[in-house]
Amino acid sequence: MVKLYLKDPKTQKLIKSQVYLKLGLSKKYPGIGTDEFYSVSASRFPDDIIIGVQFSKNEVSPVIQVDPFPEGNIPDDLVEAWSAQLDKTESADVRFDVQDKTIYASSTILSKRSEYFQKFFQGGWAESQVENSLSNQPILESESLPNISYHIKITDFDATTFYEMLRFLYTNQLRFNHLAKHKISPLQVFCIADKYLLTELRQKAKCEVLRDLNINNVAEGLFTIAYKWPELKDPFLKFFIENVSSVRQTSGFDAILTNPTDYPGFKELFKEILTAITTDI
Repeated sequence: MVKLYLKDPKTQKLIKSQVYLKLGLSKKYPGIGTDEFYSVSASRFPDDIIIGVQFSKNEVSPVIQVDPFPEGNIPDDLVEAWSAQLDKTESADVRFDVQDKTIYASSTILSKRSEYFQKFFQGGWAESQVENSLSNQPILESESLPNISYHIKITDFDATTFYEMLRFLYTNQLRFNHLAKHKISPLQVFCIADKYLLTELRQKAKCEVLRDLNINNVAEGLFTIAYKWPELKDPFLKFFIENVSSVRQTSGFDAILTNPTDYPGFKELFKEILTAITTDI
């Protein structure tokens, strides 16, 4: 129940109130708004006024915004046209070697779309200037093709994830379904977006991670990646604790218990989980 009211701050006299059994943010209710709630003679208002909201037996549930950055209607042929420019040797001046795959791209496009690449290609790139979430660094080497100015080896991401990140820079589109077919999780997309300072992609990946959170992936996700970022760790940990009876039956949790040394955050996370569980008992 929600009660809205107006009071005189000097006398604490109630000027007007309205009670609602249920109040949602996405719906307009009768009596709410300046035209209706404040439809009282102006002569009755004091110089100062208290506007109050009282909640009784309220239930508040978090809502994950699925599309934090509305994309608008980008024509499919425009997306395809820009996508076709990626990995095109004639217009490229950058060569990426990722695992056993070679990907060609334009430094101009990458610089416009990523602060990380902008600093790199302008010569101002250094570990101290760009916060790097992973240990491996790009390496410049000579290149046989005359139009290639940069030859960069990437060793901390798989080829599919890196290609989709570059495709996002070209098209502003991300194909989560395509990544799922290659067993690439939204958590991996979050990691690469975080490293290359791609705020929009990072937020999209975060929303997809939380939307995709379930009994079977929460343990592995928490202990391998999510623990590194509080904005992911907190919801993962909360979900884990609330569903601990089911989570401990999963193969992911079993793998963690079998090889705890493979997970750097194991001791600290397990301590937090045990503390929360024993506190609730």
